[in-house]
Amino acid sequence: ATNPNIAALIVQFPKEAGLKESDHVAITLSGSFPVLNIAAISACQALKLKPIIIASVGSSSFGATDPAFTWLDMESYLYDQGILKYRSVAASIGGAADDGRGLSPEGRDKIIEAIKRNNILFINGHSLSENIARRMDLFNQLSNNNIKATINVGSGVASVGNPLNRDIIPAGLITRLKDFKKPYGTIALMNNNGIPVIQLLNINRLMAQHNMPIDPVPLPKPGEGKIFNRTGYNVLLVVIASAILSTLIILMYIFNRKH
Repeated sequence: ATNPNIAALIVQFPKEAGLKESDHVAITLSGSFPVLNIAAISACQALKLKPIIIASVGSSSFGATDPAFTWLDMESYLYDQGILKYRSVAASIGGAADDGRGLSPEGRDKIIEAIKRNNILFINGHSLSENIARRMDLFNQLSNNNIKATINVGSGVASVGNPLNRDIIPAGLITRLKDFKKPYGTIALMNNNGIPVIQLLNINRLMAQHNMPIDPVPLPKPGEGKIFNRTGYNVLLVVIASAILSTLIILMYIFNRKH
């Protein structure tokens, strides 16, 4: 995910979904892919969209695992430096059931401390379904019920719902989900209302689909690679060449008739 050109790929998806300037986008993030989190927010900024961001702070093995520098701390730093124009409006602990289940009590306490020191609204319902409902309420309230797309980074349980859905949801832009398993997360709830989903998970599959190298060494320079090249045709040139060719054929036909 550290390939810098994946940011260009993320810009492509909202454009393919038909999003326009000032459209509201619901973004759900986790601590597992800090690079993709930054790329998703940056893509919204580049396209002048209005993201509403809700995070789960927990992280898998290689994400934002430093309790003194969680995803929320990274986000706050980039926001304070003026690099990111948007930041999370709320956050939960994450992990199993979105309540830190599976983490040690110390781990849960560290995450709660991170949420508090970053002055973020703490989503801490009595159940997973309550946390999911709270997210949906915030997205609808802050967008005036006008969400045009949702971007999900990672596999936060409040976003994907049933853990089996992690493998069911394709990577990239999805207009209609099928065979979704209950309980539903925010992705399925929005898609059931006709809202397109941009799923940023299964990165190897995503890169292969778009002919991008996996773990290239060295990393490509931003703006270089096959993703920026597309075969196209000069229609005007084709029309002119066709007209000339047609004229020559007609002239040869007339000449042969006279001959």
